[in-house]
Amino acid sequence: MYRQLRLFFIIPISILSVCLPLASLYAQDKDVIAGAERFDFWVDHLPYNTFNHTVALDDYVFAASSNNLLVVNSNSDEISRYSRINGLTGSNITALKADDASGTVWVGYANGRLDIWTSLGISSIVAIEETPSYTGLKRINDISFYSGKAYIATDFGIVEFDIATRLAGRTLLLGDNFSPIAVNSFDIDPAGMAVAYSPSMNTELLVGDLKETLPVWSTTDYRLGMDQFDPKHISYFPAEGRFIYAVDDFTSGSYLLALAKNTAGQWTAEGYSTPYQSGVGGQSIQDLSTTENWLIITREFNVLARESTAKNTFGDSLNISSALFAQGVLRPIAAVHNEADGSIYIGNFKTGLIRVRDGSRVKRFLPASPYGDRSFKVISYGQGRNFTFSNAADPSGPKSFGGVILAPGALTDLWTKTFVADGASVYSSQDWTNLGYEKLYSATDIVDAAFKISGTGASELYLSSWGSGLIKLEGISDPSFADTVALFNTANTGGVLKGVGGNASDLRTGGIVFDENGTLWGVQSLVSTPLYSIDEEGNFSAYSLSPGADAVALKDVVTKYGMVFIQSRTNGLYGYYESNGVGLKRQISSGVGNGNLPSDKVLSMAFDNDGELWIGTDEGLVVLYSPENLFDGTGSRDALPILFEEEGVIQKLLGENPVSAIYVDGGNQKWIGSRGAGLFLVSPDGLQTIHQFTTENSPLLSNNILSIATDPTTGEVLISTDAGLIGFRGDATPGYTGYYPELHIYPNPVRPGYEGPIFIQGNGEDARIKVTDVSGALVNDMQAAGGQAQWNGTKLNGHPVASGVYLIYATDDLGAVTAQGKVLIVR
Repeated sequence: MYRQLRLFFIIPISILSVCLPLASLYAQDKDVIAGAERFDFWVDHLPYNTFNHTVALDDYVFAASSNNLLVVNSNSDEISRYSRINGLTGSNITALKADDASGTVWVGYANGRLDIWTSLGISSIVAIEETPSYTGLKRINDISFYSGKAYIATDFGIVEFDIATRLAGRTLLLGDNFSPIAVNSFDIDPAGMAVAYSPSMNTELLVGDLKETLPVWSTTDYRLGMDQFDPKHISYFPAEGRFIYAVDDFTSGSYLLALAKNTAGQWTAEGYSTPYQSGVGGQSIQDLSTTENWLIITREFNVLARESTAKNTFGDSLNISSALFAQGVLRPIAAVHNEADGSIYIGNFKTGLIRVRDGSRVKRFLPASPYGDRSFKVISYGQGRNFTFSNAADPSGPKSFGGVILAPGALTDLWTKTFVADGASVYSSQDWTNLGYEKLYSATDIVDAAFKISGTGASELYLSSWGSGLIKLEGISDPSFADTVALFNTANTGGVLKGVGGNASDLRTGGIVFDENGTLWGVQSLVSTPLYSIDEEGNFSAYSLSPGADAVALKDVVTKYGMVFIQSRTNGLYGYYESNGVGLKRQISSGVGNGNLPSDKVLSMAFDNDGELWIGTDEGLVVLYSPENLFDGTGSRDALPILFEEEGVIQKLLGENPVSAIYVDGGNQKWIGSRGAGLFLVSPDGLQTIHQFTTENSPLLSNNILSIATDPTTGEVLISTDAGLIGFRGDATPGYTGYYPELHIYPNPVRPGYEGPIFIQGNGEDARIKVTDVSGALVNDMQAAGGQAQWNGTKLNGHPVASGVYLIYATDDLGAVTAQGKVLIVR
């Protein structure tokens, strides 16, 4: 059968350029990173431990995860990290290829966007993404290069681009009558012959000559046996002059086959020599890659590297197996041979990028990052500079303490389990530590955390598992170093914790939080007496809620001034308050007089620093200004929207947007996350919108926000989205109430080329910050937000200051200096 392809359409193109140094802006203590600055407005918190694609270009090796790219300099071992923050322009990477001739690396995305890396920067091609044709078929599946052109395989066909100009040329549609069909895998030989596979072709590969203006495509059976299907990873192997590909087999796992011309000049499938053809032991072939002389075969449990001069035996090929590594380290997905240093680089699942040099010398690249891209909830812990502790090991204690705990467990829209086995992670001192699933009694779906610490540094961390119960860890100081001591469930809590329908293996413990007295409050779903507490002596108590709350879906809990509020899925909020030994039970729902919620589907809630309860529903935001009225019977018990006037029209803050997350920072500002509209920062009263971040105007990973928290030591805001976690350098930490004389200022010194803000921490609540030169002349004056301020390095007139030392003072309402520091600026 023959298919003729036509010159279809020259797609309009736009190119966005981002000029970057090769090295990343984000330093890790264990990695060598050139040109690093630790502070900027946005911070990358994507996982750098799972790499689905690997390619090599000159001295550099590139490894791609779903939303980010790691680049390793094989000479210096410097690493660079790229994401939407510093150069990449898309999300969901689906293809990665390097072109030696042009010195470029092409990154393809699920939405059709392309990023092109060069040593000078990254440019973006949006031609496929923005074409009005082929809606839903723009995913980029594979990339290949020939004669100065890049060929992009998509779900509708192949698009040609000029590498030098980035302009689109031919669009090749491979279906009958030039109809669009998906091209899942393809490659091109030096003569311009392309071999492609489309799932629409069933048992055949397509072969065509790209030198022809209208290529004539022939078909050939890719199988050697009737049980073979789904060819993938098509790669041209120069040393053998033929195409190599993998096929699945119903009985033997995967076969390695080849496509070459026979003596009659016809393209035919042929077996690849043992041990590669049938000696794979039932393993799946994960990836194939080729260089001039090397064929790299990535399998489920090992990597085979065959040099063209080697014999076709295991003994003459490099077999990289788990024998070289600690248990569980080698979990290969993709691998590549780097001609520059002669090493094999292996992208793994959850264990980073591994280099094997000379067959046995091993190095692992594993930058500190969250364990996975799931981030169901983030929880702040500590009080920054407002709390310290002392003990024999650390008599003076830390000057600032705190961080963020990441609970990665996910729930469906119906609040059912998803069996996420990622453990939990702790972000402290700008570094990540993972508390592994195995350490946490193999509990899945960690959905919340609560932490407290004593004056001696003794600490307790509780983790809530939607399915397994409550995990307790104890330690000294930071929760990163805590050890598990107990798993609380139906068997050891005196009947307080209950399984759904009496099923002890389905214990849906949800939100947990410590109150001002050190009592832990928690909620469990779909059981009677759903509210529970654990006092400081470890005693469990159970509580019923207002009529109708038992055996309903409950998830989160907040507390302040003895009041406890519980989120339900469809019944609004439930409240509990103990007065004179009597538990008062209340409910807040829609309707005037009942709570006046916009909807009974509550998505989020948070107490602010004034004791007001901010409530997010699927139909907007309201505030319960006096929640105590609910229990003492005085005043209104109804929540109210925040109204403001814009161009003569009265409007509600956020309108009817679903409000999925609310966080109150140290300056009493509200960070509000939405479903679909991104992230908002509003003033303490909500009448002023300070920021609105979306994927269109910022590096925000998604407009669907799941959770928000701040690191109290730095003011960094961690934003959990359905596409992963990202940080924003905010300007509000808890106001400092101690008497330390020095301010924390960073970066310090400020080096040439730094364009971000200078962060000033350790001042009192909403202090005035004054900057002077060494002679005492006033340079700038600003108001702090909470316990942190930002200075942009300018004078009062907006002009940049010159190089030199500058003194910074924090003053109180009476003008008295409460803290001071100095910073060196080098222009």
